[in-house]
Amino acid sequence: MDEIDHDHVMAFRKHAESKENSRLTADWKAMRVNKFVKVTLGLADGKGPIKKSDLGKMKPNGPPKIYTKSQIEAFFKACKPDEELRYLTLYEPAFARMN
Repeated sequence: MDEIDHDHVMAFRKHAESKENSRLTADWKAMRVNKFVKVTLGLADGKGPIKKSDLGKMKPNGPPKIYTKSQIEAFFKACKPDEELRYLTLYEPAFARMN
């Protein structure tokens, strides 16, 4: 584990991107590998093989997709009861301040 260095993690990131992952997805995968190495070796914050700054800006590309009311209703109608509860738990607080 202690042989995994900056070059290994960056090569993994490049490999992840070549497998039709977006740049953001490849960056997050590299960060998870970095975190695993850091925790396994008991390293302090900022002492892993890579730093977040090595990856550049980690922001989604483009604006968020906004669904119509009918699309949202169709989505919740297609959900099983336990799925509906999970998604409503996330969906409703997002709009609490809009009222």
